[in-house]
Amino acid sequence: MISNFTIKGNKIILKNTGEYFGVIRDFEYNIGDKLYEFAVMNNKDFKKLKAIYSQFIKLVCYAKETDLEEEKMDCFFKMFQVVRACLEFSPYTHFYTQVLINIIVKTYNTKTLRSDLLFKSQIGVLIENSKYYPSEIFRELEEDEYTPEILLVKWTQEIDKVSNKKHNEYMKFFETIRDLLIENLMEKKTDLKERLELINKYSNNSLVRSLSVPEKLFLYETKRVFDIHYFNTKPTHALFLDSKFKTTLLSINVKIVEDYLYPQLLIIIHIKKQEMTKNIVIIYI
Repeated sequence: MISNFTIKGNKIILKNTGEYFGVIRDFEYNIGDKLYEFAVMNNKDFKKLKAIYSQFIKLVCYAKETDLEEEKMDCFFKMFQVVRACLEFSPYTHFYTQVLINIIVKTYNTKTLRSDLLFKSQIGVLIENSKYYPSEIFRELEEDEYTPEILLVKWTQEIDKVSNKKHNEYMKFFETIRDLLIENLMEKKTDLKERLELINKYSNNSLVRSLSVPEKLFLYETKRVFDIHYFNTKPTHALFLDSKFKTTLLSINVKIVEDYLYPQLLIIIHIKKQEMTKNIVIIYI
């Protein structure tokens, strides 16, 4: 799944021209704020997300199972509001939310438990229940790219009457997907916080700062600050290696900017130097 992000001034802007579920307009937020909020999230915060996703599941299931066109459309517009609520909770939920909706809609439309969409979105999870293993038929099937018209067609596509037994089967599957998505997001959060702490530790070390760029690259990969496979070593992207990281997670002298090129979270770090200049680093995690 691909989404378009731009940076304008001190804001990151998530663009939607109809390639994903939600209102067709921009969502923007201040640089750095959301990354910090994500890094310090606790279990209580993720329980809130679980409640939002549970609401989402019920809404989309009702939309698919109702026979009334006006109710389908009413749910379609309510879905916009829930997508917005997820983004306001944290923009980092964006891809997870879209995968959840996609799985629910396509499970109903194809009469197949579409766990294959997790792996097509490169979300690495462990599915323990063999009933939920990806279908061989859909595993290699290329998915359509969404447009506003295709989104609406998929949402309103007529399906056979769903029995109570099948409804309950679907609900258990969707709740399992919900839990797997949140668990994966929590792992991303833990990994992100560890890397930020390592960046702070090594960037403030005078011995590390005296190393050459290749030596620093080797050190940072060895210490798992980043994976060299994903790191862009162009000079303009390596300024971080020669800039002092003057912040901790509790003292924001540095603006941390986040974007998403899934499955790696793309972090852009703006480092303030005496309120004058900004240096940029791009790290894929």
